[in-house]
Amino acid sequence: MWSGEIGLPPDQFWRQTPRTFAAILAGRTRRLEAEQDGRAWTAWHTEALARVKKLPKLETLLGRRRKPKRRQTANDMIAIAKAWDAAVNKSQ
Repeated sequence: MWSGEIGLPPDQFWRQTPRTFAAILAGRTRRLEAEQDGRAWTAWHTEALARVKKLPKLETLLGRRRKPKRRQTANDMIAIAKAWDAAVNKSQ
């Protein structure tokens, strides 16, 4: 394998141990797979969106602009514990 194919300059290529070289290859492989997954995601969604009659809101597609979740209060936790206890003890 030529060092240029994996993005290592020749002087760095020859300084690697088998273990570090394997780690570099594994990392580059994961990066390439993630890039391919991103391209497949884009292609799939492009086609899927071409088929819908009404486009969803952009916020729903982006997914990262969700409202922050409300913190659970102590009373919420107690109510959940009581409901769980009632459900568990009901079946016994």
